[in-house]
Amino acid sequence: MDLTDDALTVTRVQPSGRSQAWTFNPYWVRVAVEPRVGLCSEMSLASHGEKLVFGAFLTDEERDEFARALRSAIAEGTRA
Repeated sequence: MDLTDDALTVTRVQPSGRSQAWTFNPYWVRVAVEPRVGLCSEMSLASHGEKLVFGAFLTDEERDEFARALRSAIAEGTRA
């Protein structure tokens, strides 16, 4: 993840070396952690109809902590 004043970019690199990137506007992106019955929670970024689920390897507690930290960083950056 890379957060700048005007973009939040997430880059996923596969074991094969292939990479894929998603870019969100920090002013519009929504960071969510949604509980799921009988399953681990799901953490995602969403904006303008695009949704990216990430952090599947984290525990529920780690997802909550990461989401709080990311929301805080985004809020700090958009206040500047």
